[in-house]
Amino acid sequence: KTDVRSYQRNSKTWKTTTVDRNSIMGFIQDKIHIGEKLQITPALRFSHYGTFNASADNGKNSQDNSGSTVITPSINAQYMFDDTASAYLGWSKVHRPIKSADYDTVTPNGAKLQDEDGSVWVIGLRKELSAKTTLGVHYDWTDMSNAVTQYSVWSPSKKDFEIRAVNAREKKQSFNITLDHKFNKNWTVSAAYTHMRDQWSAKDGMQFDPDISMDDTQNVNTMINHLRPQNHYSANITYENKKLYTGLL
Repeated sequence: KTDVRSYQRNSKTWKTTTVDRNSIMGFIQDKIHIGEKLQITPALRFSHYGTFNASADNGKNSQDNSGSTVITPSINAQYMFDDTASAYLGWSKVHRPIKSADYDTVTPNGAKLQDEDGSVWVIGLRKELSAKTTLGVHYDWTDMSNAVTQYSVWSPSKKDFEIRAVNAREKKQSFNITLDHKFNKNWTVSAAYTHMRDQWSAKDGMQFDPDISMDDTQNVNTMINHLRPQNHYSANITYENKKLYTGLL
């Protein structure tokens, strides 16, 4: 159950607004072993999102058509080459219902925003280079056919470009490589590199403002990829001895 409360101060009095939604979720999966090296795990996730109900000092109202029921599948596989190496591959269908505030958001054509939908692919490899050194490589790709963002788009009613909440396409990629080395039973060092990138594009005949360049702060791709660094490097040294654990990151 989701219960969001907001408080506003007005004329020395507190006004309270409560938004709640009842949700039911279930998950079922099966692990299938094919021989001694291959494992396949299909799964189904059931999600029921109830109607948003808002209670305020001036009464109570419900946001019509805000409820939804969806079943999202996924399948993951893992293969053991030998005792030192393994690989995995997975696919998941993702669904995120729009938030309560999204129902009051103004879109270019006056229509309501739609729930977010997409797919996620992951692939990875883990290899023990020696008895004390392990290498891990991971890549994932998210393809959202219907994601929510804000952008400067053409408004048919105003005959001009303006910032509006929209459903758009999103392609997100990330790559991660880690290296762990254990010097002895006490000392361990880890190093990692991660690259992340988002790319948004228009859909369903929607027209993005062509005057916004990739360097403009109003460009959603520029904002996301600059505010969240695309390249991240880390190193971690840890010391563990019985009940003592400390590290330097």
